Amino acid sequence: MDIEMKKNIHFLLFFFFFSVSPSHHNIFANQKLTVMTLNTGLLPWPLGMKQRKKRAKKIAKTILNLTYDPDIIALQEVFGESYQRKITKKIKNKYPYILQDFQSGRHIFGVDSGLVLASKFPIEKRILKEYKHSLGDGNLARKGVMGIKIQHPVLGPVYVFTTHMQAGINKFLSYLFDFYKKYKNDSDLASRLQLKEARKWITSFVDDKDRFHATILYMGDFNIKNKDKGDDKEEYQQTLQILKAQDTYRQQESAARSTVWRTEEELRIDYIFNLSSHENLKGSSFIINDFNKKMTDHRAVIGEFHL
Repeated sequence: MDIEMKKNIHFLLFFFFFSVSPSHHNIFANQKLTVMTLNTGLLPWPLGMKQRKKRAKKIAKTILNLTYDPDIIALQEVFGESYQRKITKKIKNKYPYILQDFQSGRHIFGVDSGLVLASKFPIEKRILKEYKHSLGDGNLARKGVMGIKIQHPVLGPVYVFTTHMQAGINKFLSYLFDFYKKYKNDSDLASRLQLKEARKWITSFVDDKDRFHATILYMGDFNIKNKDKGDDKEEYQQTLQILKAQDTYRQQESAARSTVWRTEEELRIDYIFNLSSHENLKGSSFIINDFNKKMTDHRAVIGEFHL
């Protein structure tokens, strides 16, 4: 066999290997990072939407057939090991690296955080922290911050965090759990305290060597409205200030103006925030309609980022 023929054979073998290998194909295809956040509304019985098992299967199927192809997905309100496994079992071939939370909250009849992170890329390290400042029914779930670090073939170190923050206050449960707290009737203050906790955890989790060139994204259901006037505007602006974050949302790219199904007017409480110091990082987030109101509690938000 002459030298020229050997070169041709080596080239064909190289081409075949990288064409059929999914992992290596992804390395060449993934010039950008795509992420998704979704509140599933899989609450413990008898709360919230019904047909939980059926919806969990539909959510998993939809994730596998999204118009956009996320590298990392963040889910909220997947309460209970059973519902988490119904989704993660279905998607594990596409998202083999998964961080889940099965630990119950601080009270005897509490539930887990409901948070799930699933990634196509290996997870280098992980974090799960529970908020100290929760009110009312927020005490019943182990709400907090979940995060991972991965290595992207183009962007390098990437940190992705998700959360499900304080919502409105159930007065009876607040009286039961929060009687000793000075801010027991102030959900806005509880939210600000949670944001400060989150910022502290995120800052300490990011490696010093990555601080100025890593991609750092914080996404989830923040229960903070993006209204353009009044108290909602002030709370939204305080959120960005506390987190030192940029809201990546671009309305012109979105399929809808609201992340909740109950209105078509502009109302966002689900966000993908950019916390990076990376000057060259570019990207945006937008709302998609791949899921529907019979399946999930909210619409999903997709983010695409590149250098």
